[in-house]
Amino acid sequence: MPIRVTLPQHLRTLAQVGSEVTIEVEGPITVRSVLDALEDRYPVLRGTIRDHDTLKRRPFLRFFACEEDLSLDPPDTELPDRVRSGAEPLFIVGAIAGGSDELPIADCQLRIANCSLELANWKCDITRPRECEIPTRESRPSRTVKSLSTRALNRHSHKGTEAQRKH
Repeated sequence: MPIRVTLPQHLRTLAQVGSEVTIEVEGPITVRSVLDALEDRYPVLRGTIRDHDTLKRRPFLRFFACEEDLSLDPPDTELPDRVRSGAEPLFIVGAIAGGSDELPIADCQLRIANCSLELANWKCDITRPRECEIPTRESRPSRTVKSLSTRALNRHSHKGTEAQRKH
């Protein structure tokens, strides 16, 4: 029976395929049988979706079908009828670690942009390793931070000054 499978970008690139592939699966249509058929057709994917030895799902991949997360289901559980009929694909999705449900993505992107801008505006004098001028969020004059380590500054100056090496 032909089954549709949607792959994440890194696996598409590795297998040199488009976003969706159609594979023939014999016997019961389960996650295990679909992955077996997928790895038979695209041997380069062996070990990328499941561990070579244990055949357990890799930690940063998830399986979805018909808007359901099948990642924690036993691998021999039959897939939904709409996947078995070819109406919907089995989605293999790359999971993303970290983050918070409390902040919308746009807010996170804005915070990252602000942090990048703030870091770009740091003014450091490597001859005075413990004092750097860091602009505050308000438009007040810069405040001095005295907690930067000599080691961190040495990484940026490559050799450092004689005074820095003594600390």
